[in-house]
Amino acid sequence: MGKKIVLFFAVVFLSLTAGALIPVAVSVNSDIDGFISYVDVPVLVEDSYQRFTLVWVNSGSVSCCLRTRADVYSGWGDNKSLLYSAWSGEVPSEPGTENTLYSYWFPEGDGNYSVDFKIYYCNLIVDGLERNFTVARERVYSRNSTVLAASGLLDVSASTNKSAIEFTLKSSEDIDRMLITPSSYPTAWVFESTEVNHLEAGKPRSVRVNYEPTIWKSRNVSFTLVSADGSMFFEHVVKLEEKKGIPWESIAMGFLFLLVVFLSILLFSLRKKNINQL
Repeated sequence: MGKKIVLFFAVVFLSLTAGALIPVAVSVNSDIDGFISYVDVPVLVEDSYQRFTLVWVNSGSVSCCLRTRADVYSGWGDNKSLLYSAWSGEVPSEPGTENTLYSYWFPEGDGNYSVDFKIYYCNLIVDGLERNFTVARERVYSRNSTVLAASGLLDVSASTNKSAIEFTLKSSEDIDRMLITPSSYPTAWVFESTEVNHLEAGKPRSVRVNYEPTIWKSRNVSFTLVSADGSMFFEHVVKLEEKKGIPWESIAMGFLFLLVVFLSILLFSLRKKNINQL
């Protein structure tokens, strides 16, 4: 009887151990999904520029890069025509999170406009919402406007590479909020805008504006720098150039080549010396 009990427990133990050793494959389906939870487009622009706000919820199970494109049209309804594409910055979107994206547009003239959103999410382009708005301001802006910043009000310089422009700003007075946005750029390129907060008088500030070219070529891009209250309006042309750094890779390759040549000569000399001694 005792042997039977021992044998029974041994069989049970071996069964449990074997079951524990059997691998169990668990798979989770990757799901790319999301939705717009909030959109804000001020219906009346009385200051200098328009800001488009969109909140995207990643309701899927995949981490993705995310950005929006706001296409601005003149007019409403069927007679509208495309004027400008305003890109937001690109952000990482994790499953279960909300991401707030901002894009900007500086309208030079008053009138009725509409905006149509596109969401670039993972490998998808999702149609967003359309909104109408009106621009009615006291100031009139144009490329040749007398509202342009007076000499010395804002010093602007820029350095560039193939993916970003680094602006250096120095103002002669405090600016609470201002926008740096491309007024025109190559078709099919992605150019972000940047809103600068609390620019203090006399203190230089570095501001980065990212862009993504399709086929990169050196060219000029015009930027508008405008304060939120509309009191400052400034145009600046940036020449896109590849920043030339120290070619460390070429230097290293050249050093290795010289080292190989030196060692080869040294070995040849030693071998010749040994032969002469024989």
